[in-house]
Amino acid sequence: MEWNDKLINAQKNYDTTHAAWKAKEKELADSVFKADYIKRNLKLEIKDLEEKTKEWESKRNEAKNMLEKVIPKEAEDYKANPEWIQVR
Repeated sequence: MEWNDKLINAQKNYDTTHAAWKAKEKELADSVFKADYIKRNLKLEIKDLEEKTKEWESKRNEAKNMLEKVIPKEAEDYKANPEWIQVR
């Protein structure tokens, strides 16, 4: 998989998990009068979504770093034209 594709995929998954995480946090905030077991389950789901969001954020940052810094630097080191790589 190309780094551009990895970036697009990571960004899409980050956006999806982040939105789900924020939705669960809102659901927890609105569950003041719900049973404790429901609140506990929501907290577990929030923790899981937070971890997944951070995971995708890390993958997104890695892909961005490769596209913006590492690959152009390698191209420069090998005296290649850095114009061949463009972030989409």
